[in-house]
Amino acid sequence: MRICVPIVCSLICMSPNSLHAADETARTDRVKFGINGHPLVAGAYSEPLEDQFLQLKSLGLRAYRVNVNPIDITPGKLERLTQLIKLAQQQEIEILITIVIKAQDYSRERDAYEAAKSATYALTRNIEKHVHVWELGNEYDLYCVKEGASGRAPADYDTEKYTVVRGLIQGMLAGLRDGSPSSLRIVQTSQNRKNPDSGFLERLLHDGIEFDITGYHYYSNDGHIRIADNGKNALQILSEAFHKPIWITEFDQASHDGAGPNADPREQAKTLDSALREIAQDARQYDIKQAYIYELLDQPELLTVKPVQAEFGILHADGGPTDASVAVERFLRRYY
Repeated sequence: MRICVPIVCSLICMSPNSLHAADETARTDRVKFGINGHPLVAGAYSEPLEDQFLQLKSLGLRAYRVNVNPIDITPGKLERLTQLIKLAQQQEIEILITIVIKAQDYSRERDAYEAAKSATYALTRNIEKHVHVWELGNEYDLYCVKEGASGRAPADYDTEKYTVVRGLIQGMLAGLRDGSPSSLRIVQTSQNRKNPDSGFLERLLHDGIEFDITGYHYYSNDGHIRIADNGKNALQILSEAFHKPIWITEFDQASHDGAGPNADPREQAKTLDSALREIAQDARQYDIKQAYIYELLDQPELLTVKPVQAEFGILHADGGPTDASVAVERFLRRYY
């Protein structure tokens, strides 16, 4: 017969400080869940920034991912970004800035490099003391991947498009190195049908582009990470290939039939609940540090130009709750 008393006694005899330390270790080991938003654009996100932070806090979210194009940023947008970062510090919300520069605007690698370097340097010099992790580009892999290719091999990417993207990322890295040398760098890849576009990151590394964190985007009908052609979980593939912490910087239900996920908020709620659970469960195994839902607010102003893009918010455009937001809040209250 096993005697469990010594174990019980050891727990009982632990000091309050030891229990507190154990609890803090468990908490810091958890994924930091955040959400995407577009607070620098007109429409639903033109509401006061204070309201957006109240929404994040009420849902239990701890980070906010924001796209910034440093080439097109206006003084007004820079002022709003500065205000956003100040409020985030006050509310203890981490800001992740994703530098987005359109690859389609360039045909030569050198031009892309120079433009990205100067614009990134100017942006980071304005806010480098308050942002410590930067994501370099957004879904460039999907721009470069050849039609019908799996994305698993470095040769799966159009060389002409890829060289421009390489110039942009190298320029961002150079600007960041000059403007905020202690910052960490994310380079991201996406889910391409069944497989993650791991070949994109392999090709960048082969070309000497170094990064600190593997970024990953995925959308699925049921919230579960895809199983690739080789039978492996997509996160397993990225973890084994690159041996870096993983930040899932976008995830949600996949769009379908020309509609975004919040066209059916009950299904979006089920999908997000499954995704949150699976990410939390897999965090230690695959070193997942942060994960960002896409996105905070519905954007009805996009219905006539990008109908699918208009229907991803877990909150209505006016900030009202949905089944999806209730599911997220319920999970995060238990998780933290």
